[in-house]
Amino acid sequence: MKANPKKIPTDKQAYLVCGEDVFRVETTVGGLLDQLVPEADRAFGLDVVDGRVETVAETLRVVQDVREALVSDGLFGGGAKTVWLKEPAFLSVKRVMGSEDVKDAVAGLLKLVKDGLPEGSRIVVSSGAVNRAQSFFKTFDAAGVVVDFGSNLKAAEREVNAAMLLDEVLPTIPLKMGAAEKNAFLSRAGTDSLRIVSELRKLACYCGSRAAATVEDIEAVVSRDAVSEVWALTEAFSRRNKAETARQIRRQLDQGENAIYLAQMLLGTVSDLLAVRDALDRGWATAGREGLSWQGLPEEVADGLSQGEKDVRRSLVGWRGRKVADCARQWKARELRLARHHLVRLREELVSSQAPEDFLLSTRVLQAMG
Repeated sequence: MKANPKKIPTDKQAYLVCGEDVFRVETTVGGLLDQLVPEADRAFGLDVVDGRVETVAETLRVVQDVREALVSDGLFGGGAKTVWLKEPAFLSVKRVMGSEDVKDAVAGLLKLVKDGLPEGSRIVVSSGAVNRAQSFFKTFDAAGVVVDFGSNLKAAEREVNAAMLLDEVLPTIPLKMGAAEKNAFLSRAGTDSLRIVSELRKLACYCGSRAAATVEDIEAVVSRDAVSEVWALTEAFSRRNKAETARQIRRQLDQGENAIYLAQMLLGTVSDLLAVRDALDRGWATAGREGLSWQGLPEEVADGLSQGEKDVRRSLVGWRGRKVADCARQWKARELRLARHHLVRLREELVSSQAPEDFLLSTRVLQAMG
């Protein structure tokens, strides 16, 4: 989700900006505060309360500070006041959330929001993901404005959001990248929004006046994060790079990653590659600038591509669709079916065999690659 702070109404008393996309949460709140409280009025018109505490006692103090800031100026004629509550622990820290004292204190704050704040008072809350079923979310949704960047996103959704963010931020750096460079960057940087922006700025400094990044620049400067390592393994496998696949297997196991999980990730990768390879061969899909375009699918094939919550066609969009199509062309359909056989056997052996996991994983994966 993308939010333009200039389009958020400024006549409300309560605002909640939340979600997993930390960069967009922070930039949206910053833009919203610029609209609500001009820089010249911030000395007396903005109170910032940091909710990033760890104990019940500290959390109770935070809630009390927010209530006092909201009410005091309204009672004594101090003028308009906006209170910004940053990342309150009662929405994220489990040992705090379970406290009855904290629940009572937050209920009191929510009652104040429901009943209406004193004239001129406003509250802005920024947070990570907030459960939509919680009374906190529902109260702000009913009384004011909620900008929610989502939670519990699937891997494919995070990848799509990451690609959109990259396209959005590149012109502001400024830095130029082609499709191959974007693909290489995202495969290393992962999907965390703050990390994407940070790595982009680092890359821009490295490229300097050239203002254009090459794949070699990206490999030299952009570091991999822990989340993207598994995708590095699946990409090396997809591209049939045996040396890099073997290196990534060793790295994942050394970091304590579960061997069965790695086998399952590779099996899912082969399933996607096989679906795309078959579709390309039969003319049911074409790869273009916007990713994969599907047409003329027989009904039974379309049903097969949609398995429960996963639909291959929806997950392979944009740069990810182009990447998978490029990798699928490096395999024949029969090779992918054989690879699937080896990976299914690997998964069974990891459960039943007494052989070392690293031996089983390396041997079967290399067999799967032909």
